[in-house]
Amino acid sequence: MTLPTRDEVAAILRYDRDTGDFFWLVKRGSRGIAGRKAGSIDGKRYIRIRIDGVDYRAHRLAWLLEYGEWPTDQLDHIDLDRKNNAILNLRQANNSLNNFNRETQSNNTSGVAGVRFDRFRSKWKAEIKKDGKMKYLGRFATKEEAAAVRAKAAVQYFGEFSRVRY
Repeated sequence: MTLPTRDEVAAILRYDRDTGDFFWLVKRGSRGIAGRKAGSIDGKRYIRIRIDGVDYRAHRLAWLLEYGEWPTDQLDHIDLDRKNNAILNLRQANNSLNNFNRETQSNNTSGVAGVRFDRFRSKWKAEIKKDGKMKYLGRFATKEEAAAVRAKAAVQYFGEFSRVRY
């Protein structure tokens, strides 16, 4: 499958870089009425836009329209809102960085990513995953101490992608 070019997409969609919204410029099927907002939300909460029978994620179309080329890697939504496709909310990221910038998992019992209570030692354990390998950061008397060490490591390893959550 050949991906559409910037010019091809720009001929049928208008992109508002500040809001991240897309609007049809021409009539496209039953939904794509000129001037109407384009796209629908899929099961993973991303906005998808169908062009010539193919669904494209709106954030990838935004990147194409803004920079003139398809992203070479994954795109990360900085604020974690998959529906916010404003260009300032998007950045290219490899899988590791993109996975690091996500909400705390639902099975996290401490409320702090990378921090858990070690009931055998009665201490809080801090760790971080980098390049698929878990790095031990230490055990601490309080959750706050463990969280602070974990936050410092997150900034060291992931820079702007670090999301300190506690």
